[in-house]
Amino acid sequence: MFGLLATVLPAFSYFPALNFNTFSFNAWFDLLQHPSFFSAFKLTVSTGFLSTSFSILFSFIIFYRYVYFKPSRFLNKILTPMLAIPHAAFAIAFILLLSPSGWLLKIIGQFVGWVIPPNIVTVNDSYALSLTLVLILKETPFLILMMMTQLPNIPVKSNRLITQSLGYSDFASFVYIMLPQLLKNIRLPIYAVLAFSLTVVDVAQIIGPNAPPTLGVLIHQWISNSDFTLRLQAASGAIFLLLLVVSFIVLFYVLEQCCIKLILLKSSASKRSIMFESVFAQLGKIIYFILLLSILVIVVLILWSVTFRWGFTDILPNSFSLKFWQKSQEALLLGLKNAFIFAMISTVLGLVLMVGALEFVNSKKTNRKYLPKTLMYLPLLLPQVSFLFGFNVFLLWFDFHYDWVAIIWAHSLFVMPYLYISLKSVFEKFDKRYTLQSYALNRGYFKTLFFIKLPMLKGSIYTAFALGFSVSVVQYLPTLYMGEGRIETITTQMVNMASGSDYRRIAIFALCQILLPLIIFIVASRKTRDA
Repeated sequence: MFGLLATVLPAFSYFPALNFNTFSFNAWFDLLQHPSFFSAFKLTVSTGFLSTSFSILFSFIIFYRYVYFKPSRFLNKILTPMLAIPHAAFAIAFILLLSPSGWLLKIIGQFVGWVIPPNIVTVNDSYALSLTLVLILKETPFLILMMMTQLPNIPVKSNRLITQSLGYSDFASFVYIMLPQLLKNIRLPIYAVLAFSLTVVDVAQIIGPNAPPTLGVLIHQWISNSDFTLRLQAASGAIFLLLLVVSFIVLFYVLEQCCIKLILLKSSASKRSIMFESVFAQLGKIIYFILLLSILVIVVLILWSVTFRWGFTDILPNSFSLKFWQKSQEALLLGLKNAFIFAMISTVLGLVLMVGALEFVNSKKTNRKYLPKTLMYLPLLLPQVSFLFGFNVFLLWFDFHYDWVAIIWAHSLFVMPYLYISLKSVFEKFDKRYTLQSYALNRGYFKTLFFIKLPMLKGSIYTAFALGFSVSVVQYLPTLYMGEGRIETITTQMVNMASGSDYRRIAIFALCQILLPLIIFIVASRKTRDA
């Protein structure tokens, strides 16, 4: 809240540090009169709406195909590696794949006879279509995971058997019974995806349009500008972006309610089958396309990281070399070390706080049965530039220069919602007979917690830790703003390099950003299996 307050005041031209001591609307007038504002606004709206809408649609289609229609463990096996690939690294690899000189166009060029890169715009296009596609490809697996976490709360098998006994087809029963329940249960994750799509900065910087950029990138440019008077304009832009996110959340809530009412209306008409349901089942195979791209992402980064020379007319590099790994060694080790330390401390801190909070609300010490979901999701629903900029101003007012502490706090703020997602259901559904038996044997609360309950839940805790660790590693703006640009991690290094032309160094840093959380996911997976 202090961060928001410290953003609201400069938005109305009150910034004593810059000798602005009176309130006015000048910053808002400057914002609205900026030549790039309305173009950036339109790009932001189209990107956020389209990417979120298609992510929801594809996630429902895939969920129907592989969870409801033909249950399979296939999704469980592929979701983890797909989620382990950070958005920014995926965007960089997407450029290496689909740019006019990218790997896929090199392959196509072999068949159509291209000897130079074609004069077409495939990435960084002015309509932000490449940015929208990257967001869809990355957010769809996340929404599928959120749906799968709700399976213990929804009686899938019984619902399907009852509707089948009444003569409904599988797809009709999914639409009429499952869809309204899923829409309600994953409402907040959808809002988080919407807020991220509207406000993302690092991915938009890498693969989005440049002139003009999206609104989040434009605000970030004003904040980073050496002209400090632009901070007022940036603050008003951050508040505008916050209002835009709130407006779209309201819009999606209204659309959700309309969708549910329409489904109920259709179901009352006794339509026991729905047209094109076989088409929807086949569309679920789009997950193979997402999986293929995820594999190609890793392959193209590996190839570029060891490339010395790679001509356009060659499918594979002409020559290989580890020279660029050696040149990047010092910066790479620094970025990896900082990212690992921040991720480890913020995730452990978040786990301690979240386990304590979930223990408190699920114990007899309180009548509350749940943590307020909206409060837990608040860091994901608010634009990062809206409160991180303000909190940075707040720290400067109090002459706070402990950058590492501020970065760890900011990372923990974004890690805890994902820990909450991972641990909430397992804590709520834990069989309390084990703890009661422990109490009957004169074991105290803490002995019961540390020697009975947590060991029984360690599989879920390992998974939550891996998820929280990966979330911390990919934080760009929290590291940049809280560290005031003086402390680098693998993510800030990679995003800063993304605007350069040396694909080999960019690929090295992107590959390492992927490998760091992926290694933690693999270790957590083995620990979970052993548990």
